[in-house]
This record gives sequence, structure tokens and C-alpha cells, in this order.
Amino acid sequence: LCEIERRIRMKWIPVNEKLPKYSGDYNVTVGVSNEYGYYEEVRTYRYERFNGKHPYQKWCIPNKLYETINVIAWMPLPEPYIKEE
Repeated sequence: LCEIERRIRMKWIPVNEKLPKYSGDYNVTVGVSNEYGYYEEVRTYRYERFNGKHPYQKWCIPNKLYETINVIAWMPLPEPYIKEE
């Protein structure tokens, strides 16, 4: 059962289908546009979700004046390595 859960958890989720339920760090596939063209790559960004008086949800993307970033899909970070005894 753990292997099945791990495979489900490591699936890319398009942002137009679903966003994370909780704030945290996530692996994201991003489309990057800059003066040299367009490309896609995997990065790690923080997702913030607040459901209080002034609710919001957003990806925290570092401000790089030379790039336009579009988050395409996301997935939870993998579990940390645990040394087997």
C-alpha cells in the first residue's frame, strides 16, 4: 500500500485542474519566457493559501525581471531520505 500511495502522490497535477490544499513547498513545472525564448523546467516554489478575513492563494515566485514565469503543474515534494539500518 505504501508504494501505491507514493506513486499517486508523485503524480503531476495541472494547476488548471487543482491547486494544493495547504501552504508549503512544492515541485512545479514552469513555463519560462525570457529574451532568449521559451522553455519549461522543474523548480521548487512555495505555495501560500490563507482562508482568513482576506483569503488568498498564490505561488511565491522570486522576482526576476528578465523572466516571466507560468506555473503549469505541481506535485508534493518527495519524502526525505531515511537511512535503512
